[in-house]
This record gives sequence, structure tokens and C-alpha cells, in this order.
Amino acid sequence: MKALAARGLDPALPAMRAHGVPGIIRALNGDISMEEAIEKGKADTRAYSKRQHTWFRHQAPDFIWVKPEEAEVWVRYKLSCS
Repeated sequence: MKALAARGLDPALPAMRAHGVPGIIRALNGDISMEEAIEKGKADTRAYSKRQHTWFRHQAPDFIWVKPEEAEVWVRYKLSCS
């Protein structure tokens, strides 16, 4: 990450906006603590995940959501019904 920060790239570039990168660069520059950078990266990742979930839910409204721990049982049940 230090090497990336040292390149002085435009902050608007996709690589510089990747989850966690802006916060870690700010931490390396001494603007915030590394703990704050980590928490910011986690929050950004959660927000991105939520946006993906919302987008997907609207793309496939008939999709049946199954909890991961129930997936195998659900698939076996569906296969037995066909």
C-alpha cells in the first residue's frame, strides 16, 4: 500500500477508490489512525454489499433467498420434487 500511495496517483482513479484504499492512504499520511482506516474500510464494504443486494433484489424479484446453512437441504428438496 505504501508503494501505491508513493506513486501519487489521482485519487479519482478506480484503484485509488477501492475498498479500504483511501482510508489506509490517509492513515499512512498520518491523517487518521490505522484503526479508523480499518473501520472506514469495513463500513465501505458493508455499504457496497448492501447496494449490491438491493440492486440484485430488484433485478430478480422472484428469486428465492435461502440462508447458506439451509441451501443444501433446500436444493435436495427441490430436486426431489422434480
